[in-house]
Amino acid sequence: MNTTVNATSSTAPLLCFGFADADASPALKLIAAGRAVVSGADQAATSAIIAKGAACGEALSFAAQYAGIVESLILIAPDEATAKRAGEIGAECQAQVLALAGTLDAKSGAAATAIKQALPSCHLVYVFDTSKDMDIERPEALAKVARDFLARRDKFLVSNADGRITP
Repeated sequence: MNTTVNATSSTAPLLCFGFADADASPALKLIAAGRAVVSGADQAATSAIIAKGAACGEALSFAAQYAGIVESLILIAPDEATAKRAGEIGAECQAQVLALAGTLDAKSGAAATAIKQALPSCHLVYVFDTSKDMDIERPEALAKVARDFLARRDKFLVSNADGRITP
């Protein structure tokens, strides 16, 4: 298996966990921007993972297990179990992590905050006016921040200019 994958390459696959139909997700199509999108079951060598909801814990464990391969991990609306798993994993997860929570979803907001505290390389971003289904409610906003994160990883900041993510 080839374990050398460039996260910024448009050919590196984007490994997905927790999406009922990844092929039909408008947000994933926007985020992938030419990358192949594969499910967690495919176990492809990848440098970027995106997960949603309860599947975030599985993705976090996968990232910790394959620390030399996985460089970026995006957690959309993580749950309390994922926050607990983050506390157990801590620095074992070497990937740059982006935890996304909707401003209308207090549960994922609390979980994302706990993940930020547990993982030294975690960034926390709230997507305005969304619930745990931000990939459906505001796919463009989600895609904008996710693509920026995937491109810049450890140099990621919420914005280069005005601080708003598609208000």
